Amino acid sequence: MAARYTTTQTRVTRELLILRHGKSAWPTGVPDFERPLKSRGKRNARQIGEWLIAQERVPDLCVSSPAKRAAGTAKRAWRTMGLKKRDIVYEPRLYHPDKGVILDVLRHLPNKSKRALIVSHNYGLEQFVFDVAKPAIPPISKTHYLPTSALVVFRIDGQWCDAAWGAASLVAWVYPRSLD
Repeated sequence: MAARYTTTQTRVTRELLILRHGKSAWPTGVPDFERPLKSRGKRNARQIGEWLIAQERVPDLCVSSPAKRAAGTAKRAWRTMGLKKRDIVYEPRLYHPDKGVILDVLRHLPNKSKRALIVSHNYGLEQFVFDVAKPAIPPISKTHYLPTSALVVFRIDGQWCDAAWGAASLVAWVYPRSLD
């Protein structure tokens, strides 16, 4: 009789960090994609990096929209954490994405990554945050659920490729006023 072997797979817990780009300027004649960060956006990006260090939540991967304000946010936060900005991955689909695009980007993250930071834009980010969370997330203000420089931290059990709607547990929600 053949021996029966059972294997136990341990579930890998990953952390997903969702960061909305910092406060940006609206200079006349500058295309949306090229809008730069304001000084407040720069400061908030550094504060997010400092918070992630203090919380021992430094990501091992950053995927960002290539738009100037999102890329600038990613670079400043990344550099604050002592990481090399050349290691940031720029994903064109994260420029004003819908929630489905963000989920697709998430599902294609490399499995070697245990904690990933995604930097992008609202409206898609906000809808993604609501739909990926379990249970539902209450609003943090009457006007914005995800203001500029807001960071949402989720725990996801399993591989990135298995990420699904309603499958992430909220760990933390940090927004600029809480960092001042």
